Order: sequence, then structure tokens, then C-alpha cells
Amino acid sequence: MLQKALNRGLPIEEFKVRIIRIKTPKGVYVLMTSLTDQKKYATKHFYELYHLRWNIEEAYKIQKTFLNIEDFSGRTVHSIKQDVHTSVLIQAVVAIECFASQPFIRRR
Repeated sequence: MLQKALNRGLPIEEFKVRIIRIKTPKGVYVLMTSLTDQKKYATKHFYELYHLRWNIEEAYKIQKTFLNIEDFSGRTVHSIKQDVHTSVLIQAVVAIECFASQPFIRRR
């Protein structure tokens, strides 16, 4: 991933992250966040936040894998924004088509 960014001429900057390990009856979750202030963002809240964001994270996963969102067609901010918006549009059209086809599928 680093080499891809360097090849595209993108700036590389360091930033701090926080690794959180949460034990639950279902197992152990390891989360990474940029919310590094432990007083302001208590560890106990991350388990609930993780589950609230699950659908959003799944949508990102679909965009990154199925729509190949990280393989941009250009290097400029404009072309990257255009690719991202196109991916979102395609995802929306597919969702609309799936929703619209449900009555037909149920009848069959």
C-alpha cells in the first residue's frame, strides 16, 4: 500500500493511532482508531460504536473490493473525486435495481 502511494506521487505523513483490544463473550475484537485521547474517548464505548458502524464499514468494504475504489483512473484530486462519486453512484443504482426487482423475484 505504501509503495502504491509513493508510485502515485502521494504525500506520506505519519499520524498516531490507538489500538483497542475488547474482550466479549463472542471473542476478542482489536480495533484501530485515530481517536487517541483516552480520557475523552473511553475504551468502553468502542464496542457499541463498532457495532453501530458495522453497516457503514461493510459498504466501504464493498466499494474497496467490488468496485475497486482504490485503483483510481488518475492522480488529480478531481479524478479521484470523480472515481469515488462514480463508485457511489454505481452502488446506488445496483441497490435500486435490487430493490425494484424484489416483487418480480417473489412472484417467481
